[in-house]
Amino acid sequence: MIDSNNSLVLGSRHGCNLPDLKVKEVFSSNASAIKADIYKKKYSNVPLTCCTTFKEFTRNDIVRQAILNSSPNKIVVRGGEIEELKQLRDCKIKFFSGHEQRKFQSRFYKLNKISLLLGEMHYRKTFKNTLRYFYDKLTNNSFLGASTGLFSILLALNENENSDIIISGIGLDGGPQFYKSEREVDQDNSPRAGVDKYLIYALKNKFKKRIITLDEKMAKDADIRLWKGKIIA
Repeated sequence: MIDSNNSLVLGSRHGCNLPDLKVKEVFSSNASAIKADIYKKKYSNVPLTCCTTFKEFTRNDIVRQAILNSSPNKIVVRGGEIEELKQLRDCKIKFFSGHEQRKFQSRFYKLNKISLLLGEMHYRKTFKNTLRYFYDKLTNNSFLGASTGLFSILLALNENENSDIIISGIGLDGGPQFYKSEREVDQDNSPRAGVDKYLIYALKNKFKKRIITLDEKMAKDADIRLWKGKIIA
């Protein structure tokens, strides 16, 4: 089955299916490049863009190896430049500084940068911890905004203006990842999921209406369309 007007975005959520559909391009977030390899066993000639952050790539060897082993056509990194990636051949590299990545994602939200800042207010659960977190990020000018999964969706929306964006492995409840990690920060994704939940509702309607998910809970939580097509067995 072929539909070159669609793109696919993969996240690291555990237990998610892949659409049995040949898309125009695949975007993966962090170690979900492993899932892209599974998809490309059936649709081998689909280009792959891997999205990560400076911290994830340099501090999480699982993410680093997943991306490098997937032989991507393009790698997008938020938060700094990585010398190792500059040495890769036959792979385009895009580095976003902290300011550039916030400017990029803000234009997708109804209130632009204000939406991004309001989203960051959902990172902590208590008012006291929220104020402490917000003050720290404001002082260091280090607001991240969208998770790598949601940021990958924004990339796909931006680069495929006339396409529907099919997503798999991306949720809003901080569920477990499909891979093991020794990093404590990887064990609980609920803080960034709280930010994502706000930001996906803050998406401008012209973008949100183009997103389709394979996950029933995500469809309900984000109020987006549910994929009705076949899945790869």
